[in-house]
Amino acid sequence: MITILLAILGLGALVFIHELGHYWVARKVGMRVEAFSIGFGKAIYKFKRKGVEWKIGILPFGGYVKIAGMQKENGVDPHDIPDGFFGKKPLDRIKVAFAGPLFNIILAFLAFTLIWALGGQKKDLSQFTNRIGYIDTESVLYKFGVRPGDQIVKYDNHPYRDFRDIIIPSLSKNETIPISVNKIDYFFGKDLQRYYNLYSYQYDSQLPLKTIGVLSPAGYVIFDKASGDSAPINESGIQKGDRIVWLNGELVFSHQQLNRLINQKSAFITIERNGAIHQTTVPTLPIKEFKLSLSEKNELSDWAYEAKIKDNIKEIAFLPFIITTDNKVEYPISLIDPLLEEKVFENAKRNPFHIELETGDKIVAVNGVPVNSSYDLLKELQVNKTLMVVQRNPDIYKPIYWNQANQEFTKDINFNDLKAMVSSIGVDSFPAQKGNLYLLKPVVPQPLLKFHKDLKGQNESLKNMLFLGMQHIDKPVIYNPNPFELFQYSFSNIYRTLSGLISGTVAPKHLSGPVGIIQAVQMSWAQGVKEALFWLGFISLNLAIVNLLPIPVLDGGYILISVAEMITKKRMKPKTMEKLIFPFVILLIAFFVYVTYQDIMRIFTQFFK
Repeated sequence: MITILLAILGLGALVFIHELGHYWVARKVGMRVEAFSIGFGKAIYKFKRKGVEWKIGILPFGGYVKIAGMQKENGVDPHDIPDGFFGKKPLDRIKVAFAGPLFNIILAFLAFTLIWALGGQKKDLSQFTNRIGYIDTESVLYKFGVRPGDQIVKYDNHPYRDFRDIIIPSLSKNETIPISVNKIDYFFGKDLQRYYNLYSYQYDSQLPLKTIGVLSPAGYVIFDKASGDSAPINESGIQKGDRIVWLNGELVFSHQQLNRLINQKSAFITIERNGAIHQTTVPTLPIKEFKLSLSEKNELSDWAYEAKIKDNIKEIAFLPFIITTDNKVEYPISLIDPLLEEKVFENAKRNPFHIELETGDKIVAVNGVPVNSSYDLLKELQVNKTLMVVQRNPDIYKPIYWNQANQEFTKDINFNDLKAMVSSIGVDSFPAQKGNLYLLKPVVPQPLLKFHKDLKGQNESLKNMLFLGMQHIDKPVIYNPNPFELFQYSFSNIYRTLSGLISGTVAPKHLSGPVGIIQAVQMSWAQGVKEALFWLGFISLNLAIVNLLPIPVLDGGYILISVAEMITKKRMKPKTMEKLIFPFVILLIAFFVYVTYQDIMRIFTQFFK
C-alpha cells in the first residue's frame, strides 16, 4: 500500500514539475495565471494566493495551468486580452508551451545524474548479456540449430546489446523479424555467424509479445537454497553459491533451460567403441512409441520381468535402438509417429556430447551408473537421474559492472577441465573435482505434486513436472552508465515506440495508461529507491517528448500554431482554433479511456491467470 502511495505521489511530482514550468515562464512574460491544478475533477483541497487558485483534483492523473485567454470567454477574442496567453507575442507563447516539457527533461536528467552519483543500480547479469538463455524448442529458429548460449548480433535490423532490445520488436505488427546470430562452440572456441528472417508468433496467449523463438536471456544459475529438507537437491552435495554450468549433457544458460533439461526424457550414456570410451545423450521413449516385432516386444517384456519392473510394458522407457543381452547396439528402431521421431532427435543438434550410436557400440553406463547386463540397462533407464557439474567461485556474489557481462560470462570456466570431467563419467574412477569444477552426486527429480499438495486442481502437465527443489539466483551486476548515456538510451526507446505507433507497426493496446504507469512505478519502489528514480526519470522524459508532439491540445500543438503565426504574420481565428482543437480533445479523451481499459484488463488477466 505504501509503494502505491509513493507511486501516486511520484507521478504527481512529475505533473507538478511540468505545470510549474508553464506557470513560472507564464508569470515571467507577464501572463495572468488563474489556476494551478494537480489532477482533474472536483477539488479535494484548494486555496487562493496572489490571484491564483491552487488545487488538487480528485483524479490524480495529469494537471493543468489555466492562463487567461486560453479559452474563449464572453465572446472576447483571446488575442484581445493583453495579459492572456494569445495576447502575448508568439515567441512568448512558445517559451511558455516549451517550459513544461523542458522542466521534465531537466528533471529526468537530474534523476539519471543522481542514480549515477549514488553508484548505479544493482541488477541481474541476464539483463545485460547478448547471449540466449532459452529458446522455444518448437520454433523454426531452434530447428535451424540456434541454441542457448549463442550470441545475438542484430535483432530486427538493430545492433543487439541485451534482452531489452527485443521488447519493442516483440510488440510490432511486422510478420517477420530478422536476426543475426553467432553460433558458439564453447569447447572448441569456434563461432559461426548466421542470418535468418523468420515469421514471428505469439508464444503465450496471456501476453501480447511476439517472438521468433528467443524467450529469455542467458544468466548465471547460482544455487541459493533448497526448497525444504525433503528436496531432492539435498542429496547432491551442492553448496550455497555453486553455479550450475552443465546438466545432462548440456551447458546451462538459464533457469528455463534448466527446467527443460530436468524434465527432458533422455539418458546420458557411456559407451565403448573400438576400445575407446565416449559419452552421448540419447532420448528415451515409452515402448508403445516404437515399431517393434512381436519377438522384440516379448524380449523386452522378459527383461522387465528380470529387472523386477512392474510398470505396464507399454509405458516402460527404452532407447530407440535394438540392444543385445550384453548391451551392444544392433540397429535403430523406427517410431510409429515420424513427426515424433524428428522431434526427439532435434535436441541432439550441436550437443558437444552427442554422437550417433552405431552397430557394435557397447553401453557400459547409464547416467554414470555401470550396467553389466540388459536387465541393469533397462532398470537404469527407468530412473530419471540428473547429472550436474557446478563451479565453485568465492567471488560469485561479487558484483561486476554491466558492460563486463559478456566477457565475464565464461571467463572463469575452464572448458578443457569440464570436457575432461564429463568424458570420464561412467568410467570406473572418474574425478569428482577438476579445478573449480565439481561433479555432484546424481539426483532423482520428483514431481511437483509430491511437494505441493495444493496443485491437485491444476492440469496434469504442471502436477507431473519434475523438479529438484532448489531456489537459484543470478549474478549481481552494477548498472551505472553516465547520465548522458542513460538519457540517450531512454530517449531512443521512447523514439522507437512513438515511431512504431506512427507507422502502425506497434498497436496502441500495448501502451500503458495512468493505471499501468502507477503499477510500474509502484513495482519499482518495491525494488528500491534507485529503481524508482530511474522510472520517474524515464516517465518524465516520456511526458516531455509526448507533450512536444505537434498535436493541437498538446504543448507541441501550441508551439506549432505560434510558429505558423510568426511565419505567416496572421493570427488564427478563435473559431478556427476551436474547430482545430476540439476533435483532438475528444481523441485524447478516447485514447485515455482506451489505454486505461487495457491497463485494467491486463491486471485482471494477471490476477485470474
